[in-house]
Amino acid sequence: MPRLKKTSAEQRRRAINNRSQAFYRDNLNEVRSRNSQRLAEAREADTQGREEERSQDAQVHAARRRNRRFADRERNRNTVDRAIQRESSTYREAERDNDAAGHVLMRSLEDYRIIEQQRNTIEHAIRRENTTYRESERQVDAARHALMRPFEDYRLIEQERNTIEHAIRRENTTYRESERQVDAARHALMRPFEDYRLIDQERNTVEHAIRRKNTTYREAEREIDSARHALMRSLEDYRTIEQGRNTREQAIRRQSTAYRNDYRQRDAEYHRTARSDLARIFAKKNNPTANPHNGRASPGNE
Repeated sequence: MPRLKKTSAEQRRRAINNRSQAFYRDNLNEVRSRNSQRLAEAREADTQGREEERSQDAQVHAARRRNRRFADRERNRNTVDRAIQRESSTYREAERDNDAAGHVLMRSLEDYRIIEQQRNTIEHAIRRENTTYRESERQVDAARHALMRPFEDYRLIEQERNTIEHAIRRENTTYRESERQVDAARHALMRPFEDYRLIDQERNTVEHAIRRKNTTYREAEREIDSARHALMRSLEDYRTIEQGRNTREQAIRRQSTAYRNDYRQRDAEYHRTARSDLARIFAKKNNPTANPHNGRASPGNE
């Protein structure tokens, strides 16, 4: 028989340990998975143990959170973990869905809406301090406005909103004065253009026609025109301009056949009245003692 090599007990223990470590390395993932599965099954079966463990963990965590250094380390770790998780498109999509569902659920609470509005206002104010953001916001608003303007409902809502905002701003005396100056400057700048003058004239005509439907406005306008006319009639240039304007208006009105007929009838009536008055005047001059009404002598000369 071949002679067997004698080994010591220490060598046999080392060999067994080496084989065990080699097997563990080769089957590390499988062993970990099996152990995790076994622990998970055990925890799933022990409901009371899970609750106690969760309560203990919460108490320990609350106690450790009182330490500012621990809280800062935890916050930094959570920030890093979340940044790593958000690199996954699947995680971002799931996070967005969860946020949307939570937002829809909480929007029914008025306190939540108020807090959300305040937060959005503050965040928007902070972002608008950036010139690049303001420029980008302006471009987005302009593009959206151009896209929505063809819809009549959008235009009506926009007009109502602008009207309300303008009415609120005009309650400020400084704003009204500034608005008046801007309007005057723009009007002076645009008046040399004929198209602008025509549009301005048409707008003024329409606005004047609308205002004249009011009896009080018409009465006030008549009094103002009478006072101005009486004041300006003392100027020869005004009388000349007035005469030229009346002549032109008369020529335009006489182009209407109905106006000419009416004008002719009024002239004839005026002519008959004038001739009757002149006849009475001449008769009284030729016969001072005669009564022009009944042809009898006056009572003082009987």
